[in-house]
Formats: sequence, structure tokens, C-alpha cells
Amino acid sequence: FPALTAKVKPLAGDANIGTAVVTLPPRLFLAEENLGTLCTRVQFNAHQCPSDSVYGHASATTPLLEEPLAGPVYLRSTGEEGGLPNLVAALSGRGIEVEVVGRIDSYKGGLRATFENLPDAPLSGFTMSLLGGNHSPITNATDTCQHPQTGTAKFVGQENTAHKVSVPIQVNCKKHKKKKH
Repeated sequence: FPALTAKVKPLAGDANIGTAVVTLPPRLFLAEENLGTLCTRVQFNAHQCPSDSVYGHASATTPLLEEPLAGPVYLRSTGEEGGLPNLVAALSGRGIEVEVVGRIDSYKGGLRATFENLPDAPLSGFTMSLLGGNHSPITNATDTCQHPQTGTAKFVGQENTAHKVSVPIQVNCKKHKKKKH
């Protein structure tokens, strides 16, 4: 049940991101056994999501604000019977609230999160970190230290140009030192 951190740092002069699609490799799955509490739309809109529905943290920086917008990342129910939950970052700061919603689905044997209708604002950086351990929303079906994995990220600008990149999944593979007897 790995922790996962995704970082986006647009290049100077890039168009504002309108849509981002992140696809994890086929050997990383939704850890259904760890999905206890989901936030409902009603709870989310009332700012009353249960603390157990927090699965990470996110922050966004923009040249328009002196401080980053930051907040928890929830798994929020969609209301669809049997549908996968949405991944939602509730960013706030300086009296501003931004809801960044990722629709999770299965794609070619892996997980995909599609973030559409992103705010048309310049972005200096965005980081989303998902928890690891028994509260991780992700599980891996292979030893990622022995078998490195690659995901993809596709960004579509507000003016509709697209850029797709392959992203190696970097893992912390600490070698255990043998004890001397």
C-alpha cells in the first residue's frame, strides 16, 4: 500500500491547464480493502467530510497569489451504484476555495484519474500526495523495486493543445543492511 506523490510544474509560457489525465501502470490498483469512509457530496458541500475520508493532501501555487492554496484530498462518492469514487482536492487560502475533481476509472488494466474544467489561471506548481500504509487508496500487484513501472500524464491547455508524457514511477527501495553477528 504505497504512498504516492504527483508533482506538476508547468514550463514558463505554457498555456493554463484545462484538463489533466493521469494513468497509473496496470500493476497499481485501487485498494478497495482500504476504502473505508467516503465523503458524500452533501457532506463535502457542507464542509463536513469525515476525517477518515481524507486520503492525502494537495497544494497549488500561482503567481496570482502570495501563498499557495492547500487542503485535504478526499475520496468522494459519486452517487452512482457501483461506481468508483472521485478523487477531490479541496484547496483553499486567502478566502478562495477551489475544488479539483478527478474522475477515477479503469483504463487498459490500470487506474486513470481525469481532472476536467480546471480553473483558467496560471499555475506555478501543483502537488498531490496520497497516504501510504493501511489508509492508502492504492495497492501494487508487483514488487515495484524489482519491476519499475511507468505511468502517463496528458495535459490539455485551455486553448486545446495537448502534451503527453511518460512518467517513471519512482519508489523508495531501501536496501536492508545485513546485521553482523
